[in-house]
Amino acid sequence: MRIRSLSAALAATALVLTAGCSNSSDVAGGDDPAPAAASADGAGSDGDALTPASFASTVAAAQSDATSAHVEMSMEIGGQSIEGTGDVAIAEDPDDVEMAMSMAAAGQDIDLIFTGGLVYLRLPAMTGEKWIKADPDDPTAQQLTGSFGQMKEQMDPSKGLEMLEGAITDVENTGETEQLDGVEAVRYDVTVDTAKLGDGSLGAGLPKEIVYSYWLGPDDLPRKVLFELTGAQAEMTYSDWGEPVDVEVPAKKDTMKLDQVPGLGALGG
Repeated sequence: MRIRSLSAALAATALVLTAGCSNSSDVAGGDDPAPAAASADGAGSDGDALTPASFASTVAAAQSDATSAHVEMSMEIGGQSIEGTGDVAIAEDPDDVEMAMSMAAAGQDIDLIFTGGLVYLRLPAMTGEKWIKADPDDPTAQQLTGSFGQMKEQMDPSKGLEMLEGAITDVENTGETEQLDGVEAVRYDVTVDTAKLGDGSLGAGLPKEIVYSYWLGPDDLPRKVLFELTGAQAEMTYSDWGEPVDVEVPAKKDTMKLDQVPGLGALGG
């Protein structure tokens, strides 16, 4: 597997998680009561209609209460198909994020663990049962893990909200509903002005607008998200919100360094 194929799969995973998830300092699976159900007209769980000004903060607050989810993703990007499934527990401190995912991309299987600020990758075709252990902040591993260093920052809740603040220009309750994760989810089409993302520089190279379709449950949690972006088509589904996530760190005897992996030691393209 070439580095660029693996990097594309990792970048896609980061994109999926940041599109559908916000972080929280709360403990996953906490005892907080569930939010009240949405009203029949599709208003948020507090009874107020979701608007461009309130959509991001309302959904982020619901995710902050839940803190974890099971994720399934399907993406077509650059002529490649990427499929993945896993569990993620998000946290206030990016180094406390816990994630375990399995993916299939470019005809290769990839197992991924993100815990304690470190990335563990298992590529059966190259590493057998061994896991590559890498630090996303290590310059020597940037070509392999750089997308996760970026994801750590994006999963900071304040940064995520800063990015969307003022960028959502329209929220349409389509009235379309679907049974997902045992609840009736309502579809909202959310239009984002990319020129207003963050300080404006984040929209460089992107289309003027991006439309995300969110299916939100009565608790304001996303159950499905669809979007198209610069040739990429993605669908994510989320379930089991608030269930504990147990990520097992590979034993030291089962890990290896990048320079021990044939073909990756020099991190060539």
